[in-house]
Amino acid sequence: MDTQAIVSFAAFFLLTHSGLLDAMRSDPMEHLTLKDSVSTCNDTGYSCTSDCKTVQLCAAERLFNLTHCPGYTFCDAANHACADDQTSCPNWRPPAFTCCDHGLFPDLYDCSRYYLCYKDQFGSKPEVYECEEGTAFDVETLSCTQKGGCAGSRAPVCSLETPTGALKDNPSIYYVCTLVDGVMYPQLCRCDQGYYDPMTTSCVTTPGEVGTTTSSGPDEFRCSEQGIFGDPESCEAYYVCSLSLQATHGFCVNGTHFNQTRHSCVLGTC
Repeated sequence: MDTQAIVSFAAFFLLTHSGLLDAMRSDPMEHLTLKDSVSTCNDTGYSCTSDCKTVQLCAAERLFNLTHCPGYTFCDAANHACADDQTSCPNWRPPAFTCCDHGLFPDLYDCSRYYLCYKDQFGSKPEVYECEEGTAFDVETLSCTQKGGCAGSRAPVCSLETPTGALKDNPSIYYVCTLVDGVMYPQLCRCDQGYYDPMTTSCVTTPGEVGTTTSSGPDEFRCSEQGIFGDPESCEAYYVCSLSLQATHGFCVNGTHFNQTRHSCVLGTC
């Protein structure tokens, strides 16, 4: 091959392979596929993804996905594993509370808060209330009478095996696990009379008093609107008026009284 042919071949090779040469000179990380690439990070240690479904590790400024939490399990960064309790994930935030029925409901994730629901034909938005400092909302009495607060989440664990059930401390309130952004969360509802039976998924009656309330007679109190109202005859009692304007009489436990502003029993005398 003569000199002119060699020069021509070399020029052709450089022109056709210039892209390869540029790639070789550039950062090789830019040409890795998504499968091979690794994200960078600054905070060393274990963490969770924003959806709380993956355990991650930041090592030497590289972020690695260690394991994906299957089913109804969530990332637990502290123990480097998956857990049944979604509150184990520091990124986790509970979904917004929605009203299923009227009345008072506990906040399953914050024992110092509770919700008051007014329900009508157009739906309703809950009103959130805070218990006084040093007290927590008692699910049994539906009042801020539990001293010393509480620890951990009171939310039942949702699974395909237990998609519904009654609250242990107040079986007149029950939960149904509903899907929110791909994760099951308990939504609270209540039985107007009796308690909830998860086996039959219905409200059933039981002998004696259920919870702290009993149905009132027609001459005791007449509801003019839906809501919770103080008993005009006693500051230690109240009435819950349903959407159908049926009154249920409730009594505060000893050492508490009904607060009309908070719509709940609070510590102290009237």
